[in-house]
Amino acid sequence: MSGRVKSYRSFLGKAYRRAGAVRTWEQFGDLVALKAIFPTRQGVDLFSEWLNEQHAWSPSLDEKEGSPSELKYQAKQFDLCADDITDSTGTPIKIEVQVRTAASDAWYVVDHRLQYKGMVELTSDLKRKLNRLIVLTELFDEEVDAVIKHQATLPEYAAARLYEGLIKLSESLSDGYVRTTRPEGLLELVLRAYTEREIDSVGANLQTFTERHRDALVEIITRHHHGSESFLEARDWIYYEPEALLIAERAAQKPALLRSAIDGSDFQPLIEPMIGVFQTLKKR
Repeated sequence: MSGRVKSYRSFLGKAYRRAGAVRTWEQFGDLVALKAIFPTRQGVDLFSEWLNEQHAWSPSLDEKEGSPSELKYQAKQFDLCADDITDSTGTPIKIEVQVRTAASDAWYVVDHRLQYKGMVELTSDLKRKLNRLIVLTELFDEEVDAVIKHQATLPEYAAARLYEGLIKLSESLSDGYVRTTRPEGLLELVLRAYTEREIDSVGANLQTFTERHRDALVEIITRHHHGSESFLEARDWIYYEPEALLIAERAAQKPALLRSAIDGSDFQPLIEPMIGVFQTLKKR
C-alpha cells in the first residue's frame, strides 16, 4: 500500500475547479481516498462483495460503468464512513475506495494526467485516441477472464482448484493465517488416501466436513499454532498448511486409508501423530 498527502495547491485547485463556484468543505467527498487494484475482474468482484458486507462502514457502491454507446472506464467506487473515524469537528469522514483492474487503472492514470490535470485542453482527435484505449482495456480484461475460466475447466488443473478451495477453508478456521508453501509431494501423498470414487467429490465432502466440525477443528488447530504452550515448530508447522484439512478429514473418516497412503513416506512421522489428534472428531 502506498499513499500521499495532497498539497495545499492541489486542494485549492480542486476547490476552485468548478467555474463560478467554490466547493465548500462539506462538498469534498474524497478527503481520504484509497485504490484497490487487482489483476483480474474476478479479484475486483470478490473484493467488492467483501467490502459491501462490511456493514460497520456503511458501504455505498457507485458503479462506474458507461452506457453501451459511451466510452468510459470501468470501476467500482465505494463511499465508506464510520462513527469512530471523524474530523476535528467530530463529523464522520467519508472515505472513498476505488476498486479497479490493473489495466483499467493504467488507463485512468493516463487519462487523469492528460485531461483532468492537463495544462492544455486536448484536441478532439487526441481525446478520441485516448478514449479508444478503453476498448483495448476492456478487451484485455475480458480475454484474461476467459483464459482463467477456461483453465479452471481443464482436468489437469483439478489439483490446483482443490488446493485453492483448501486455502479458503483453512483461512476460515485460522483467522486468515495459512501457510501455502506447498511442501513437495504432500498434497499428492494425502490424496492417495482417497478412492477413485471419492476423488471427484473431495472438495464438496471437505466443505461439509468442515462445517460439521468447525468448532472442534478451530480448537485443535489453535492448540498447534504459535503461542500455544505445546507449540513446536519442527512438528506443528504442518497444521498451518491447507493439506492439514485433508489429513483431518481422512483421520476422522478413514484413518486406515490415510495410514496406508503415508506408510514409509518422509511425512509419516509428522502425519501419524495427527491421525490420533483428529480421530477425536469422530466422537464429537
